[in-house]
Amino acid sequence: MITKPEPYCPVCGAKMKLRKPKPYQSWEPFWGCSQYPDCNGSRNIDEDGFPEETEEEYWQRDRND
Repeated sequence: MITKPEPYCPVCGAKMKLRKPKPYQSWEPFWGCSQYPDCNGSRNIDEDGFPEETEEEYWQRDRND
């Protein structure tokens, strides 16, 4: 799983931290805002291990790729 570079929170702009479950927990790893609990921003991790783009980031991306 790729963990660098850390993404920025889509809600407040702070750096995010990789949140991983303990062995007895049943949720998937995700990126959570470092300002939690003041900010609940999060990003899923895609199949390649990178943080997923928000819909807004997707539409703002340069379309000449």
